[in-house]
Amino acid sequence: MRRVRVFGNSHVLAWREGWAQVAAQWPDVAMTFFALPDKVHSRYLLRGSLDFAPRRTVTPEERARAVAINGCEAVTLAGHDLAVWVGLPWQPEAALALAQAGDPYPLAGARPALGPGFVAAALDEAADAVLAAWKAETIPAGPPRPVLFGRPVYAATCRGSGHALYAPWRDTQAHGAAAMALLAAHRDRLSARAAALGLDFAVQPFDTLDDAGATQADWLAEGGGMVDPADSAARGDHSHMNAGFGARCIAAVLGRAGFGAGA
Repeated sequence: MRRVRVFGNSHVLAWREGWAQVAAQWPDVAMTFFALPDKVHSRYLLRGSLDFAPRRTVTPEERARAVAINGCEAVTLAGHDLAVWVGLPWQPEAALALAQAGDPYPLAGARPALGPGFVAAALDEAADAVLAAWKAETIPAGPPRPVLFGRPVYAATCRGSGHALYAPWRDTQAHGAAAMALLAAHRDRLSARAAALGLDFAVQPFDTLDDAGATQADWLAEGGGMVDPADSAARGDHSHMNAGFGARCIAAVLGRAGFGAGA
């Protein structure tokens, strides 16, 4: 039996529900879950010892909440064949902001509005900011090699909201090819940076995105994606996805790890 630990913030729920749908396809895999509210999760640390544990800034009340949700306040990845840290920030908006210029490098055959040097520097700066937000120490060689799985890209429904958070997704609808190319370039930079820390980095399969880089609305969790006509600038929840999305991501990660395509 191969042991898989999935841990992270509220986005773990889609994976837990997705696993209930597809577990029978991997009868030799035992998958367990550890989830935290995002504000508490942001103050946990993945230590070089392979323990995912609270830092000193986590209050006794928050520790108690972690125990109430999971039955424990910390987990170890040691002894597992695969560990997946779900819901990590990766700032896809940084790539989208570049796409607003129209046709920037690296689009083949484009007349770039932004030169390759500028784009490379901007993506490097974005990658540095992402790494600073990951609360992870350098992981020693050897299994499990944790997979850092980026939080879902906002759903296409976010374009109906006037909230400033979604401006990059509204402003790049006419530049879909540029958006997709820059998202891929940003992802690849983060993968290279993560590898240097003994980590893998992955994001949702790009076939779950629409042609301008937002997650297709069909993947939204029930109740998500609402835009209040009385308050068009309300943020809303365009981030949390459903069990089908979780199952799709699970299949991608298990396949990437060589666990096969399932029964």
